[in-house]
Amino acid sequence: MCNTQFLNMILVYSTFINPRIAYTFESIFKSILGYSVRITLNKNDFNIYKGPRLNYSDVEIADTIRFIPYGLLEEKGIKKQNTECFNWEGLKVFFRVDKKSQWPFDPFSMIFFLLSRYEEYYEDIQTDKHDRYIATQSLAFKNDFLEIPVIDHLIQKLKSLLLSKYSKIEFSEIRYLYQPSFDIDKLYSYSALSLSRSFGGLIRDLFTFKLKKFSLRIKVWGGKSKDPYDNFEKLLKCCKENDLNPICFINLGKHSKYDKNNRIRSKKFIQGLGKIAKTINCGIHPSYYTNDYPSKLEKELNIFKSLFGIIPSFSRQHYIKISLPKTYRMLNHFKIKHDYSMGYSDQIGFRASTSYSFFFYDLKKESKTPLMIHPFVCMDGTLFDSLKLQPKAALDRILKINEHLKKVEGRFIFIWHHSYIADKNKMEFFEKVANLLST
Repeated sequence: MCNTQFLNMILVYSTFINPRIAYTFESIFKSILGYSVRITLNKNDFNIYKGPRLNYSDVEIADTIRFIPYGLLEEKGIKKQNTECFNWEGLKVFFRVDKKSQWPFDPFSMIFFLLSRYEEYYEDIQTDKHDRYIATQSLAFKNDFLEIPVIDHLIQKLKSLLLSKYSKIEFSEIRYLYQPSFDIDKLYSYSALSLSRSFGGLIRDLFTFKLKKFSLRIKVWGGKSKDPYDNFEKLLKCCKENDLNPICFINLGKHSKYDKNNRIRSKKFIQGLGKIAKTINCGIHPSYYTNDYPSKLEKELNIFKSLFGIIPSFSRQHYIKISLPKTYRMLNHFKIKHDYSMGYSDQIGFRASTSYSFFFYDLKKESKTPLMIHPFVCMDGTLFDSLKLQPKAALDRILKINEHLKKVEGRFIFIWHHSYIADKNKMEFFEKVANLLST
């Protein structure tokens, strides 16, 4: 081994090498900190190496930073793990190890457990009526760290530890980012609908005495009033004023019980989407039933290509409908490169305990995949519908999370629905959040 060739990397000594350990160390150092890492089984190579070193083994080696493995990374398959949490330097941690270790727990096993969403593979997990993993059964929720990016804090502590011993390491710069994202479930409220849906809605408004909505429908159809969902110009103006770079996800699925989108072939719908796509990057918002019928996603991707001339590279599941590993295998199959679905619909916080992007690891295949996961933190409807928060209380929760993200230079991805914030008060809330989180 040539010493000079590898000085710009961290050399890790371990008594084993497998996909789990490779994935974990590459996720931390290469993907997040932007620094090369290599694992070696050769103790002699490790001893003579002149660059930064890390000892991840039960073997004592002089003058090294040593972490004793808990054992999870050496295993194959899935079994119930002992994840009893304890407090350490203001964080909840688990996988306790011998006191001779640099830290009293194994951060690498812990990070792998959380990133891989290991607990979501347990046979006794509970799902809701939409077949979604329920947040309240998660380790993070039960131990009160769901709203804390624990992995991000650990990585920053690990970075500081390495720099204290190897001051010449030049990690990539990570910067805090607030990124609003918009899910377009239904571009227009009254426009661009089929005749049956248009007149059905009109009759329903009349017979339920919703006379204001009845009148507004007529005005929108007659061109005398703007569609209430036609607010993207205002939303994007706010983003531009706050120097934000939003993205959006478009539902192109067939109308169903859970998919209430517009008529795909409508000229107004196509023109409206085209206008948005000229301003911000757009991805696919796979419709509700794609999780069980991948052929539906294939059709939606083809529609997307017919509208925009390209196959989308990024995606977010409608209803945050994720089932591991099924959903992500489907996205990989259709060559989607980036997913923005990692979060909960009924709770805010960090489903994978991180705000940093990471590659999906398929536990059942024991392999890293090319799908990059971008976790979101919060969704508009979660704050006001699921958690029943008032605007001030919602803002307080958001700002508390944001304090953590500022400390770790994290990424705050927020899901907004332009249809949901068409309401004046919610639009004001959107603008307030944009102003506060962009500074």
